[in-house]
Order: sequence, then C-alpha cells, then structure tokens
Amino acid sequence: MPLNPNGKIDKPALPFPDTAQAVAYTTRPQAGGRVASPTEETMRIIWSRILPSAPSPIPFDENFFDLGGHSILATRLIFEIRKTFVVNAPLGLIFDEPTIAGLSKAIDSLRNADLGLAGAPDSMKPVAQNDTEVSLAKIPPANYSQDFELLRSMLRSSYPQPTFPVTGDGITVFLTGATGFLGAFILRSLLLHESIKKVICIVRSTTDAKATERLMQSSSDRGVWDECWIRTGRLEVLCGDLDKEAFGLNPREWDRITGEADVVLHNGALVSISTFLSPNLIYVCKRFTGCIHTRDCVLLTS
Repeated sequence: MPLNPNGKIDKPALPFPDTAQAVAYTTRPQAGGRVASPTEETMRIIWSRILPSAPSPIPFDENFFDLGGHSILATRLIFEIRKTFVVNAPLGLIFDEPTIAGLSKAIDSLRNADLGLAGAPDSMKPVAQNDTEVSLAKIPPANYSQDFELLRSMLRSSYPQPTFPVTGDGITVFLTGATGFLGAFILRSLLLHESIKKVICIVRSTTDAKATERLMQSSSDRGVWDECWIRTGRLEVLCGDLDKEAFGLNPREWDRITGEADVVLHNGALVSISTFLSPNLIYVCKRFTGCIHTRDCVLLTS
C-alpha cells in the first residue's frame, strides 16, 4: 500500500477502480429512488472541491475517509460547511456522519434548530415539564481560547534574561514531541548543530529504556537515527508525560533538568506550559527557524 510521510496509507495515491466498475458504482440509484435534496447537492459540491481524487459524481452513501479524506481535510470541510450553510457545525460532526446523506441530514437539523422549526435535534427540542413547555438552552460552542487565557493568568509578571554559554560548553536543549514526524527532524537538526552540546527528550513510556527504544524506533522509521547520539552522551531520553505535573518526573530529576537545560523547544502536546516556566529554562536564540518566540518559551509551528 502507498504510504504518506506520516506512515499512513496514502489514499489519494491509490488507483481508481477500472472504468466498468466505476460506471456501475457511480450510476447506481439512490436508496429508494429518492431525489437528492438541495443540501445534499451542495454538500456534494463541497466534497468535490476538498477531496483530492473524488469520483464524479460522489455517491451520497460513500464514506468521506474512504474517498481519501483525513483529519486535516475533515477540518477544512467543517469550516466550509459553517461558511456555506451558516451553522455552528461541531468539528466532530464529520466523524459522526461521514457520508453526504448523513451529514446533510445533520446540517438540516442544525439549521432547523436555529430557526426553531421541526426536525431539530432531540437535545434542542422543547420538553414538557409539569405540563409546561420549557425550551432547553443550547450548549454553547467550545471556547478554545480559554486555555490560553488560563495559562496567561498563571505566568509571572517578568522573568530574568537568560544567559547562554559564549564558548566551550555549548547549549543543552530540552525537546518535547521528538517521536513525532516533525520532532524527529528537529532532533536531527539540533544534534547536527555544532553549538548544541546535548538534547534531553521526554517520551511517554513506562521506563527510560523503553522511552529510548520508542524514540529510536520512530527516528529510524524516518531515516534520521544515529546510534552515536546515545553512545557519545549527546542525547538523553527520559520517561515522562506532558499531561502531568512536572511532566511526571520525580523532584530530583526535575531539579536536575531545570538546572541543566538552557533552551526549551516545545513541539509536543497536552502540556501545561506554566509547568516549565523556570528561570533556568527560558527563551531560545533566533538562529532556530520556524519558531514563535515568546517571553518564556518557544512554540514550534508545523
């Protein structure tokens, strides 16, 4: 099977069925011989613009992900739906209703709910309570910026200016997300840089040895692993969890890392940034590209 750079099946690269099979499939009548609704026809147009190798016409009962869709395209689809139909469609809707028919029905329900018409989802319909109709309030949409505001409120008002070694010792970098596709190449780029003395990686696992094995495997799969990184002591791999306080490290280990590391490159997920706001772990020099520099840490974009 053809694979994309992330190691997943590259569905758009798969050969399309032969002509006879394609014609027989795409010309089959819809269930019950029904006529497509305006929402379904509009949805079919949106799908044809987003999917890279979609058949024409797209069957109303075909799964979005079987036609080459993936999580990034699914996000684009939801934003197109929001813009076209002017509804607050949740991001997970395409995973619940991955066909044109099911998705169109869900969109019609959302539109009817906004207008107070019949056909609204059960959670949005009026319910009887003591013989009195009481309208249930809609669940407000998720406000993802609240996480940022919460983290910002936890920051100190100021942090001391970091200092980097001028000559000799070099810089020690603490790197998160090294097992991912982008992280593997960041790790290699760091260790190829002559001014980087050491890179410390945190990897979710049960032991440090298994964490090292997992990082080795993911880097080898992408063709960037070099055994000398471990042999020369330039790479240290620790078992931890970005979703835990102090990343799941014991206090002694945590104090050692915060005292040793000069730079934090945050390329992982599920991390409480405020955990890492130690005066010893701040900033990164601007020779690293593709970064957003903040006062206290570095967020890599991909």
